[in-house]
Amino acid sequence: MRNFNVIKTMIRCGMGSMVIGLPYICYVFWDSKTEVFYWGLAAIFLGLALIAISVAVSHMDNTFTRLILAMGYSTLVLLQIPPVVFWLAYHGSSVSGANSPLALKAHWCLAIPHIALIVAGVLVVVSLIQGNYKRIERDNKRTVVPW
Repeated sequence: MRNFNVIKTMIRCGMGSMVIGLPYICYVFWDSKTEVFYWGLAAIFLGLALIAISVAVSHMDNTFTRLILAMGYSTLVLLQIPPVVFWLAYHGSSVSGANSPLALKAHWCLAIPHIALIVAGVLVVVSLIQGNYKRIERDNKRTVVPW
């Protein structure tokens, strides 16, 4: 997998997941919602793991590593769907639990980083899958029939 643009995008996706997960574990949006804390923790650890795997196997170009990476980035994409649905569904309502006028209100704009990460993750998965098909086609062309 010597395509450095794909590797850069994979690293950026992992870093994006880590950055997006930070406000959720630092209780920026909520006071004591444990589900949100665990979502942020999962996003950070998944981003860290994907960066480590992407860098570790960047010199390898086989179907198994591409499949593992595609599954990891697919998980990253699926992990971003609940926050997008939440920010869009609860637009205008208070999310911090307090009823004061200073309480944080959900806004659809807070879903934009998640949507951007979904788009980047889908691009990574598509490029990994296309790389598999190109490699299979290349291997089939090199196959010499012994008869």
